[in-house]
Amino acid sequence: MSTNVPRVKSSATILEASSIMNREKSSGVVVVEGEKVVGLITERGLLWKFIPMNKRPDEVSVRDMTFPMTRQRPRQRRWSRTGSQGSESSRMKNF
Repeated sequence: MSTNVPRVKSSATILEASSIMNREKSSGVVVVEGEKVVGLITERGLLWKFIPMNKRPDEVSVRDMTFPMTRQRPRQRRWSRTGSQGSESSRMKNF
């Protein structure tokens, strides 16, 4: 996993974000406020959200275009006392 991902401040403009994406040859950038990751901007997101706005990229802030990041807990599997997962129907309930 790479830890050196392109970042942009949420206060930056779409022009600045797209310039970073071009310079880094990346299809997206992580949006940060301080050290906290607050969202993501992608090429596809720009097509879906920014283009229909019909505004100049230096007029729109990254904050307005960010897809929010959410944290998901990993799935927990329940094991029986014998160490197996039980019947197929009981396994399906865990998903």
